[in-house]
Amino acid sequence: MKKVLIIVPSGAVARDFFECGLIAELVKEKNLSIEIWSHENVFDFLKKNYKCYNLKIDVLPYAPLGWFTGNILELRHFFTRRKCVSVMKFIFSIEKYLSHDNDLKKKLLASDPGLIIFPTPRYIDYEVKLGLIANKLGIKLLCVVSSWDNMSKNPLLLRFDDLFVWNVHMKNWAVEKHFYSTNMVDIVGALQFDPHFHRIRESISDSKREDEKPVNIVYATLGLLNWNFKEDEFILYLHDIIHKLNTKKKIKLILRLHPHDQSRFKGKFENLNGVEIHSNKIDYDPEKRSGDWYMKKDDIGAVQDILMKTDLLLNMGTTLHIESIIFNVPSFIVNFHPGNDEYVKINLKKIAFDKHFSPLIKKGLINFISCENELIGILERFSRGENLNIPERDALIKEVVEYSDGQTAKRINDGIKKLIGEQSV
Repeated sequence: MKKVLIIVPSGAVARDFFECGLIAELVKEKNLSIEIWSHENVFDFLKKNYKCYNLKIDVLPYAPLGWFTGNILELRHFFTRRKCVSVMKFIFSIEKYLSHDNDLKKKLLASDPGLIIFPTPRYIDYEVKLGLIANKLGIKLLCVVSSWDNMSKNPLLLRFDDLFVWNVHMKNWAVEKHFYSTNMVDIVGALQFDPHFHRIRESISDSKREDEKPVNIVYATLGLLNWNFKEDEFILYLHDIIHKLNTKKKIKLILRLHPHDQSRFKGKFENLNGVEIHSNKIDYDPEKRSGDWYMKKDDIGAVQDILMKTDLLLNMGTTLHIESIIFNVPSFIVNFHPGNDEYVKINLKKIAFDKHFSPLIKKGLINFISCENELIGILERFSRGENLNIPERDALIKEVVEYSDGQTAKRINDGIKKLIGEQSV
């Protein structure tokens, strides 16, 4: 029996692997043995909630890179950004040579996997150390890319034998930015959006904008992407603008708080008139400005419920914009701030425009609100019930997530079987 080892951090990626069907698909295969190494902060949750899969779940070993190997890694990043392929490959071979950890090596040899599946490494050094040592041992590495921008913003921290990506843009990034050959990158779709396609037709309804229904405006916060945008100030400003509109239509502001924004924003806004707040549960450490969160089926359903009743989505560049395309919701990126405008314009350009959403901007799939007058104009149009729904919705979905059949987990499974079949275990 051939073994697949899956590395599961907390948060969104744990959701993707478990709640979006990948593990359920893999355990169907009688000739595969599945083992999970999870981060400690999600270990107890997985053991408790996924007993039905009868999986071996262990804690991901703590094995820091060390300062010297870490600096070598940064050096590879430097040359990768400058497209010095030969130097980058030479440095990667040094990284593998320098990576030693007898305990981790023994644990890998005892597990004896034919393939290790990584989400996009999240800059956690012992994930990288595990990959480097596995590479030395000749174990194949597969990366199921976790997010739209993982391929565009930074060099990947490991070299993989194969990459599974959402769409053709990400495949091009893998070839152009990360120097993978085209036969090492497979387009499988976006695993985390598979559950949406089971409900998608419910969201498109002629009755959505009936006269007696309020206009629901959703603002989604950024979370840990940048703590200096002062989104709390903008939300209060947006609330004030909405309530000054000259309209007889009832308008509700729904705040979709990123889990990392829950503790700092929820108390501030929960008593505002006409505001509804949604967020996931999170164990949050305010001193470290970090926390561990996990989206369960109920949380995924809550996002779907919000988008199904949303008339207009506003944000400063979150991935909820992509989900708004799937649910046929008009969505705008806010590119101004009444009290922090210069900072927002400079940093949003770096985070959202130049990297995260660049292909979608070039295709004209993302709209911007650049000043107060534009914001008021958009809000007035929606309060009058104008239909600004996204045209050519199916084409836009294919542009972003390639497949809308909800079968991404099956395609990943088929790709894993192919990779395992190429290596004797």
